[in-house]
Amino acid sequence: MRVLIILQGPPGAGKSTLVKEAGLEHYCLSSDDIRLKYNGLILTEYGYGISQEDNKDVFRLFYNLIEERMRKSLFTIIDSTNVRAEDINKFRQLSKDYRYKVYVVRFDNVSLDELMERNKYRGFRNVPEDIVKRMYKTMKVEKVPSWIDGVVSPDEFMSIAMYKLVDLSSYKKVIHVGDVHSCFDALKAGIGEINPSFFYVFHGDLLDRGVQHEETLRFFMSIVDKPNVVILWGNHEDHLWAYANEHVRRNKSFTDTAKSLSRFDKKEIRSFLKKLKPAFAYEYKGKRVLCTHGGLPVFPDNLYLVRDSQFIRGVGDCETDIDLLFEKNETRHNYFQVHGHRNVFGKPIRASENSFNLDGNVEIGGELRILTLSDEGFEEIAIPNPNAVEIIEETKELIAATAE
Repeated sequence: MRVLIILQGPPGAGKSTLVKEAGLEHYCLSSDDIRLKYNGLILTEYGYGISQEDNKDVFRLFYNLIEERMRKSLFTIIDSTNVRAEDINKFRQLSKDYRYKVYVVRFDNVSLDELMERNKYRGFRNVPEDIVKRMYKTMKVEKVPSWIDGVVSPDEFMSIAMYKLVDLSSYKKVIHVGDVHSCFDALKAGIGEINPSFFYVFHGDLLDRGVQHEETLRFFMSIVDKPNVVILWGNHEDHLWAYANEHVRRNKSFTDTAKSLSRFDKKEIRSFLKKLKPAFAYEYKGKRVLCTHGGLPVFPDNLYLVRDSQFIRGVGDCETDIDLLFEKNETRHNYFQVHGHRNVFGKPIRASENSFNLDGNVEIGGELRILTLSDEGFEEIAIPNPNAVEIIEETKELIAATAE
């Protein structure tokens, strides 16, 4: 998931130890590790140490690796000193380009005397004392940039490194809506007006293939900021993002969709899309529910550690029976998943005991699928599309060729 955590502190502050104790080493990039890979250890007057040579090349590689991880929407922890504001500001544009939340863990709870003592026993990671002193003093006067989404102490690290389920038990009902595909009349027939007593989860693929693109997008833009609404990113939102950023689009069906969006400011569309989520998980009166577009084979213990593309397109391909896999792999009886995107097996909404499939092919004469959860349990609703597109062989081939 698109979360970047920057560790800030002088050598010996405990940054690497914190990551190791949390079991998150595989999600961490360390500048010292890059130095070791690049130059190995060298002999110094104090024994073996990490070479400080070729720092320009080392950090070019370091930042290239970080950007590559962000391009793939991977949860990433950065383990380097970052004591200056300018060190942290290097990630600002990347966070904008790749739509990341960025947090800083500030290690300012260790005294200089303690840092100096720890430095003696760091083996080849020992650094000259004057560097420790300089970084300690720098951190005392430098402020964390205001654009950062949050600053926490080491004791609060897991509050930003672990996805927390949202408790929705105070709502009368949770309403899940499957792939809409610009079928606005079916959507309005299914949910009516947004009710503040209900919580709504829209499972992505808001536009494309149907015929009511403008009405559908305008509706979702009007509700995205409501506190009782979550909108998930589906694979067709990738096409909308490309359109809003004027990237080259190769999806033929969205070329027709784009013609209906000329009244929208592309900056407004980009702002809207940045508010969508790749996944959402909540608890409702003892039941735990995972919400994605593509479907997963298990309920992850920490959603942050899953890349966005797997939430959006699912694990496996369109012919993977994700509902059956979830039933086999997820043995906790009160854990459920709700997804859309794929249903080549023509399964009902309750596709297996604990997995719900909301892909009803509404845009080609099928149904808009809705699932509700209340005190009475789950309820399945299917809404026919009054404006179903007539499907001919050419259209079927187009959809098959552009499905992702």
